Amino acid sequence: MSGVNTFLSMVAVIIIISYVGAGLSATYLQMGKQLGYVQLVGPIYTFGDITDQIGYAEDDPRIKALVLFVNSPGGGAYACMEIRRYIENMSKPNIAVIDELGASGAYYIASAADEIMAHANTITGSIGVISVWEDYSVYLENEGIKFHVWKSGEAKDLYEPWRSPTAEENETIQKNLDEIYDVLVEDIARGRPNLTVEETRMVANGSIYTGIEALELGLVDELGDYRLAVKRATSRVGLNRYLTRDLALSDREVLAGLFFSYLVSGVTIMVAISLATIGIIKTSIRRRERSAMERSRPRGV
Repeated sequence: MSGVNTFLSMVAVIIIISYVGAGLSATYLQMGKQLGYVQLVGPIYTFGDITDQIGYAEDDPRIKALVLFVNSPGGGAYACMEIRRYIENMSKPNIAVIDELGASGAYYIASAADEIMAHANTITGSIGVISVWEDYSVYLENEGIKFHVWKSGEAKDLYEPWRSPTAEENETIQKNLDEIYDVLVEDIARGRPNLTVEETRMVANGSIYTGIEALELGLVDELGDYRLAVKRATSRVGLNRYLTRDLALSDREVLAGLFFSYLVSGVTIMVAISLATIGIIKTSIRRRERSAMERSRPRGV
């Protein structure tokens, strides 16, 4: 029996190794056709991580299209402008889908996508530019607090709370905001060919809109969710079987996740089949041995 047990154990090991090998092969094959997925979530004050992901999607031939998932109130003007530049320069199909919130700079980024989707009750719009200078100078004076400042240039202490802006600074800041706003409006109009610059300027007045209102105004193309965005993106490049790839993850992390998922879903079944097969074989062998022993017993006269 020890030889039989060894043989059956080897069979089980071979089955499991074969399954693992098949899992690895399937995992690597899946990596060949990918739909990239970038999350733009929360306030936007930096751009390096997101632009790296978008750049990776553009450069990697395995990634055929991109879905940009947006749930953000916006953020810093220059960070949003840099991210938008990467989306606008993509040669691959890309779809933006706005979840609960895609306002201000977040909408500005989404407007560079080939197509924008939003839910019916998405909050979007709030298009415009704002700058805030908190001035505590009167409070500090009343409290008897003085600041002695040495600086290398007149603009070095802009926006510092210990003083008020000068008339010249007020004019300069407003001029800069107006220039940024003009760029923002022109960029959105370029990304939304159904809107002229003047039409964009009319809706870009800081007002917020629901997804339904945004659709009526031409700010989004369709009411839909992430699943529909995936369907649209994959249909643009004819993908039937593909891997949806979160571009915040490395190749190694994606492969590990796929392989682990494959094992968890399948190894239990394969082990159960292997054990059942071994059990059936052992039972058959025992029956044959008992039958042979019965035939070899001396029979009475």
